[in-house]
Amino acid sequence: MDILNNEVLTMLIKERKGPCLSIYTPTHREWNEINQDMIRFKNQIKAAERTLSDSGMNASDTEEFLQPAYRLAEDREFWNHQREGLALFITRDESYYLQLPFHFREEIYLNKRFYTKHLLPVFNGDRDFFILSLDVHNIRLFRGYHYQLREINLENIPVNIEEALGLYGDAEKKMQYRAEISAGNTQKASFHGHGSRNDATMRKRDILRFFEMVNNGIMNILHQVKSHHVIAGVDYEINIYREANKYPYLSDEYLKLDADFTSEDELFERTNKLLDPHFNSATEKDIARYYDFKSSDKISNNPADIVKAGYENRIAILFVDPDEDVWGSFDIENYNTIVHNHKETGDEDLIDLASTQTLQHNGKIYTLGRDKMPDYSTIAAIYRF
Repeated sequence: MDILNNEVLTMLIKERKGPCLSIYTPTHREWNEINQDMIRFKNQIKAAERTLSDSGMNASDTEEFLQPAYRLAEDREFWNHQREGLALFITRDESYYLQLPFHFREEIYLNKRFYTKHLLPVFNGDRDFFILSLDVHNIRLFRGYHYQLREINLENIPVNIEEALGLYGDAEKKMQYRAEISAGNTQKASFHGHGSRNDATMRKRDILRFFEMVNNGIMNILHQVKSHHVIAGVDYEINIYREANKYPYLSDEYLKLDADFTSEDELFERTNKLLDPHFNSATEKDIARYYDFKSSDKISNNPADIVKAGYENRIAILFVDPDEDVWGSFDIENYNTIVHNHKETGDEDLIDLASTQTLQHNGKIYTLGRDKMPDYSTIAAIYRF
């Protein structure tokens, strides 16, 4: 899997027959760390062998079970292309791995479902956004997740003005037009094709008409999505696009780009930085909401109560400290949560359990350090009812 989203998480957190093994290992992008990463992963495989043996699995079955891990361990080309963390999920019948752009602690977890708490930073608050890269010769749309950017296929949307409006010109004229627009020289820029476009008013009308076509297509993609929508481009084209825009969540802020398209990594980083004040403000508002309900039964920092509320679809917002563990179990038949001071046989991490239930029922999650947590707790929740 090359992307982590709600659909992938939903697939990972469902209960399965037989044991589910989750292996988390730190990795590095730097070439000089590859050998150490491979050694660390092989050591984790040995630890997984002991864990499976302790669970009652015989040596032959253990070897067969861990084949996906053995294959990755010996794939040098795979290790040449790492990010900051690797998560591997294995059952008897299936296996998945995720290469993730953030760090987490080394861990092995065996239970009836995969362990997903280390994935929660991807779902921290509501950080989804869209970036529209404006260029009359090459329109591109991206969706930004918490830690990654993916380009959206615009198969049914016009992506360049020449094809959309029948304005075909030679390559030299196209490059001249792009350079002049980028420099803000709107008096010289012109199209050559089916008739002259030397008049500045006509030229703007052409671009506006094209952007209206683009916006209509994008509205078909975004009409049910409430996310920040950022424009990236040059001032002249951005101002015209705002006239064409009908999407209500278009951001007032925008990214000013050079005529040559910036790298996707830079685009992602700059957009995140641009929107950080909005995301941080949302976090602060939700923490304030928690304290607004302080004297009511709409909040809790009791793990047992929160897990039960998760199964009852009552959690609107969940705050968790991902570096902490709360061990215990939930009895689904009696709707009762058992909490232990230390991990016992058959226990689950109740923070992980509450988190998966929250996400399954479309609740919002914030991963925070202890100093930022409401009531300085390990877990806290605002209930829907």
